[in-house]
Amino acid sequence: MKAPYLVFTKNDSKLFSLSSNYDNKIIWGKSLLNKKSIYNSDLCLVDAVGNVFFIKEFVSLQKIDLIESIKKFCVMVEVKPILYKDELTITLDNLKIRVWNCVSKNKSFWISMDDGRGIEKMIFDTNNFKELILLFR
Repeated sequence: MKAPYLVFTKNDSKLFSLSSNYDNKIIWGKSLLNKKSIYNSDLCLVDAVGNVFFIKEFVSLQKIDLIESIKKFCVMVEVKPILYKDELTITLDNLKIRVWNCVSKNKSFWISMDDGRGIEKMIFDTNNFKELILLFR
């Protein structure tokens, strides 16, 4: 896995990005590790090179230092994804379409990120996976 990551919840109802200072490490808020949380069950994670991982849940590995937790306003832990399907790849164009479909379900939530071009144009103007993912940080 190569950071940053774009994560879709079940049925693409929500999306968010995760960034990390380390490839192959995912840092997550400890409070989100509840198995019933939509942020910790049946997730689809896309990394910065277009690999798609289907995550059953995250499990905690170790706590992250106090300073990092303070920056994020909660106790942060390194997590390991438990996969339930084999890894796939996605094209940038297909990811853009998937992102737009998800964003268009909740346009009012995303309107604040509009830089004047319109959110749809912002998404489809990106040139690589990392640029697209970082729109949602």
